[in-house]
Amino acid sequence: MTSEEFKLYFLKRFPKFEIVQDKIDTYYNQSLCRFPVLKIDNCYNTDAACLAVAHYLVVYEMPEDATAGSSGNGGGIINSASVGDVSVGMQAKPINDMFEDFMASTVYGRDFLAWLASVGGITLIN
Repeated sequence: MTSEEFKLYFLKRFPKFEIVQDKIDTYYNQSLCRFPVLKIDNCYNTDAACLAVAHYLVVYEMPEDATAGSSGNGGGIINSASVGDVSVGMQAKPINDMFEDFMASTVYGRDFLAWLASVGGITLIN
């Protein structure tokens, strides 16, 4: 799939990124380099590439949306709660590695991590 074809496909799935469409090619090419499994041309990998690109766009180009893309509690576990006068206690989420923590910072990154787990992991190229 060419970068232009990808951009059109991506914007159909995620029209909210129309305002940063000039950055889509950059993050698409970076994603293909970082995650070689995305180079296999099929619809599943194209959808996964969309998730990776959306994650990077939120983090780097639309940082005001980064908190909106998070789960609200950063993935922590509620370990106490109250109803009268409202009180909630959070336990820090376990961090397996920095990559997982970074990707889990947006809803798109979490979906990408789920996809990675379904295809048997990843080989990182830095």
